[in-house]
Amino acid sequence: MWSMCLQSHLAILHLREIKDSEWILKTTLTMFEKAIQLGTLSEDLFVHLVKLLTDLSMTEDVERVVSLGIKQYPSSSQLWLAKLRVIASLEGENHEDNLETTLNAALRQVQSEESWSLWQFVLSHMGAEKSQGLEKLMERSCRSITPEVCLPAKEWCLHWTFRQGGLKAARNVYNSLRKMRPISLNFYRLYVKIESSQIEPNLKLIRSAFEEALVEFGQNEPDLWLNYIEMEKVVANDGSRSGVIHQRALNGLDPHLKESLIRKQVMIGLGG
Repeated sequence: MWSMCLQSHLAILHLREIKDSEWILKTTLTMFEKAIQLGTLSEDLFVHLVKLLTDLSMTEDVERVVSLGIKQYPSSSQLWLAKLRVIASLEGENHEDNLETTLNAALRQVQSEESWSLWQFVLSHMGAEKSQGLEKLMERSCRSITPEVCLPAKEWCLHWTFRQGGLKAARNVYNSLRKMRPISLNFYRLYVKIESSQIEPNLKLIRSAFEEALVEFGQNEPDLWLNYIEMEKVVANDGSRSGVIHQRALNGLDPHLKESLIRKQVMIGLGG
């Protein structure tokens, strides 16, 4: 009953300006409070309540509700993320320590496969603040044994390093992280994009990245081969190399993917 009533009230609030709906807003908040007291508020509705209170700038209530929500649903990544956001909005000497302490507490409760959003938030916040502990946290995330964490973490670190430190720093990070398996295809693509965006692209490094990516993913990724062919034609302006890569693709792809490669190649005008 609580769930249906609250969802209908939230739907009405979503359709109308909150300032024009004071009566239903007051009723909704009262119902939320009653559901919390009875212990019947679902995880999803806790999240909706946090968002509503945040939109209303009711900071103290947000803190209280998040704490109650985590107590009832300790493995909720969304509620822990809300708690991290609350801490990030506060000021004080122990601000960053509290953020990392809360992250560690969350990681003990949340399933590791669902924890990347927590890592990402803290990394992004510490990156924006240029925190001293950022580098250590970056390394820790990249060394996670959970692919759902370490794969996007490596992409995040490469992208952040390039934005903050430039090409040389990005190359150093790439060369370090590429040795730490597993690696995602997007990690290679990001590095290729970084190198290709330079005024004078280093073709040797770009080709090396493509070749390494093909060892890992070439059998099942026709788009990777197409990217390589396009790079040789557009960036390197080397038609003969692109033809060789086309033949390699036909030999290297799983048989059922060859037709897909040829069809896509024709569609985007990259003849073999």
